[in-house]
Amino acid sequence: MTARWSWIAALLLLPSLMFADVAPDWHAGFGPPPTGLGLDGDPRALLHHHDALYCGGSFSQAGSTTAWFAARLDESFGAYSWTSIGDLDNRVDAMIAWGDSVLAGGRFTLADGVVVNRVAVFDSTAWSPVGSPGAWTWGGVLSLTLHDGLPWAAGTDFVVRWTGSAWVDAVGAGFSGDVFALASYDGDVFMAGAFSSVPNLSGDPTTAANIARWDGAAWQPVGSGLDGTGYAMTPWRDDLVVGGVFTSPANKAARWNGTSWSALGSGLIGQYVTAIAGWGARLIVGGDLSAAGGSTVSDVAIFDNAVWSDLGGGVDGMVRAISAKDGDVMVGGGFLMVGGSTASSHLGLWIDPTVGVDQTPHSIPISNWPNPFNPSTTVLFAVDSAGPAHIAVYDLGGRIVRTLVDGHLDAGRHRIVWNGCGDDGRSLGSGSYLLRGSTLDGVGIRRLSLIR
Repeated sequence: MTARWSWIAALLLLPSLMFADVAPDWHAGFGPPPTGLGLDGDPRALLHHHDALYCGGSFSQAGSTTAWFAARLDESFGAYSWTSIGDLDNRVDAMIAWGDSVLAGGRFTLADGVVVNRVAVFDSTAWSPVGSPGAWTWGGVLSLTLHDGLPWAAGTDFVVRWTGSAWVDAVGAGFSGDVFALASYDGDVFMAGAFSSVPNLSGDPTTAANIARWDGAAWQPVGSGLDGTGYAMTPWRDDLVVGGVFTSPANKAARWNGTSWSALGSGLIGQYVTAIAGWGARLIVGGDLSAAGGSTVSDVAIFDNAVWSDLGGGVDGMVRAISAKDGDVMVGGGFLMVGGSTASSHLGLWIDPTVGVDQTPHSIPISNWPNPFNPSTTVLFAVDSAGPAHIAVYDLGGRIVRTLVDGHLDAGRHRIVWNGCGDDGRSLGSGSYLLRGSTLDGVGIRRLSLIR
């Protein structure tokens, strides 16, 4: 047997789900601007959207690109580049996806010279106001969420919702307090911040300690509330997770299951939590943290529903924003180093292909034949529940090299031929790749071996 076929025979003995040699690490491409890909100020909002990262905050330079308060980071085959998405005249504090567009909120009033007044939508080419800018009578936006497909926005002394034609008040007159986080969970809208009661549109004010929920008719308390400010909030798995400066119902972060509060493992030690994001079957939190569940951490930590752990040595300053997609996590804030030694100005990327493609809690079968292959292989998978699906090939750095499916799939068996080329049509080199499929049924992953 020739050396070539001996190598192929050895590859055939590899298990199809093997991650031991896939080393997660901080991406080292970020450095102080303008020579690197970092920022010259703090990002306050990060959003993965349409295979790019949208960033908003207090900055004027993104890498070598002049970008006032908002920018987009694109990646292609491991090469990253910034694009200015138009000049705003003040800080961005929140970003969410709204259909194919990006909705931003903050202190700004102008976008590329157009009056937008605190809330604007970017449709991939230009900014535009949401409703009549002159009708906006509230202050700067600190938080955004979508509920039933329509945006809600909040800030100091206000919560408003978009009806499809106008912004309307979602609390009664006299509301006083800061709303730093909004989230849609279990059919209700939740708000968290620094307030003691919520005036309803009809009836007396409702006592609600720093967190409240809108049930469609009135604001309601959420258990006994929080004994301190809530800064961040996100649905995760079956719960709603809230972080802030409180010590009750748990220290710095707690989970609400619809009826009661509970702690996340053995909890956190530090000054505050200001950012939370789901990451596959795990949760990542950031802020000013020194320990999590007995493990020493540096401002950012991971929770896997049972145990807290450090994220690669963390960062050297407070975390303000986190966004996770597939095997990538972007962390932004007031830091200049990640992992203890890597220069990363205000923005850091952690890559781990095994996170976000977890086989648990719900795995789906996905396979390919032949494997190893040259020049093409057939991907085989089944869909039990019709709906959105995303199937892609990743390199071992966690970057998408070829998207095979990104849209609706009917229930049933499917097969797709991959010709070993990337999204740009060029042939990829020999090596190992990860095939990941995500449907309403769950997530599946398989290792592919391409041999030229």
